[in-house]
Amino acid sequence: ACSCYYGQQSDGVIMKLLFRSPTLLLSKISGKHNKTRLTSSFSVFFFQIARPSSCLLPASVHSRSFREPYARSDHRRVRKSFVGSLPFSSFPHRRSNRCAMTRDDEYDSCGPPGSIQHLLSISLRACYIMTPFVQSIYKTIDRHTAKEKADKSAFTIADGMVQHLLTNILYEGMFGDIVGEEDVDICLNDDNPNVDGLVIPVQHRELLSETLRNLSVLKDQLTTKYPELTVFIDPIDGTKEFVSGKGEQCSICIGFSSAGSPVGGLVFRPLSSPVTYAMGCKRENFIASHKLQDEDGTPGLLTSNGSISPFLTALMDRAQYNRIPAGGAGNKMLRLLENDNLIYILDRGVSRWDTCAASAVIEAHGGYVGKLSSFINRKTDDYTYMNTASNADFEQGGAKLTPYNSSDKGNEAMKCGHTMAMAVDEVKPYANLCGLVAIGPKWNNDASKTKVLDIVQKTAKIIRPSYD
Repeated sequence: ACSCYYGQQSDGVIMKLLFRSPTLLLSKISGKHNKTRLTSSFSVFFFQIARPSSCLLPASVHSRSFREPYARSDHRRVRKSFVGSLPFSSFPHRRSNRCAMTRDDEYDSCGPPGSIQHLLSISLRACYIMTPFVQSIYKTIDRHTAKEKADKSAFTIADGMVQHLLTNILYEGMFGDIVGEEDVDICLNDDNPNVDGLVIPVQHRELLSETLRNLSVLKDQLTTKYPELTVFIDPIDGTKEFVSGKGEQCSICIGFSSAGSPVGGLVFRPLSSPVTYAMGCKRENFIASHKLQDEDGTPGLLTSNGSISPFLTALMDRAQYNRIPAGGAGNKMLRLLENDNLIYILDRGVSRWDTCAASAVIEAHGGYVGKLSSFINRKTDDYTYMNTASNADFEQGGAKLTPYNSSDKGNEAMKCGHTMAMAVDEVKPYANLCGLVAIGPKWNNDASKTKVLDIVQKTAKIIRPSYD
């Protein structure tokens, strides 16, 4: 195909166009020869050399469990080409029959500018762009790239940089508000670039510069502002798993809310093998995903990897549910879509940035997400997702004070022996204090929800949910 158009020109010119602008090369070939068959053959040839036979993505965006067949320097060269020009349709995803995501021969943002569908497709591409950097940090995690925060949770360079890249590069000036978990100081302009005091190791800096350049180019595709939307970002949901070698359970969570309700979301696992995600917007009738297939299909209750509350233990005993431990709220929500025999009930605290994206995704796919305290009382209330100075879902005396959910005043109250939150200024604005119930499409019907509700209510009469 190259020879037909370029004749005796050098292989270097051909390969430059092949990797940097395959669409341009295809259009020139098909335009000169007017043969669809030629273009189709060239497309097959390009994707055969572009994708390793064992996966659907370039090796550079796979987790460390994938054995990369090329040298690192080659990966960096090819990665940039793939991120810049690989057709969107070649990313592995499962499309809703209700939405044709893109043409087969080139990248095309899904949905019209100004739609949430368009916004999600751009956000998905951003996550793929950031994936090599996240993987690079994950492979070298140590005391120089991670530390412990004041509330005893983990923080890494990946946490701070992913939020910075989204907030200050891709989304800057595009939304009414942005709420992120990791609002930290980042300096990238001197000889010792650092993220909240963690100096970025030299071996990661070239890849970070490349990521910054690619996101800056991608931002040009966001041509319409969304002043009515608030963005909730958890840059690395499941940081505990990130620093303990369970990266496949981590996710980047990007949720969009309007008037306090989640309306669109993307949950993206950068360290699973292969990379997996789900996204959706119910009001635009849009879903897309590339999920792992749970062939086992074991029924059970999703819980954290660590200790669980007496309420959840009693609930599993009563319902005879298997315990399915997993890290990260976003990861657990994706598990609901990968195994329709699972449910997720939580009576301990997470935050709005953990659940905004996943709530929108689950609901777009036909599931249900709501507060546990409301579900027990046969209500369907979800959390309020707004940029607020105080907790919009506070219930006096409903939640226990913990280092994770307490404000400075709450910490003082705990020192005085108080255990229950009695004033809204004792808790953090974005702490989820009312528990959570999440079910997939299979369970989202009156009969199945009534069955779950009956078990939850009977258990709660014996052992109160912790709400901590």
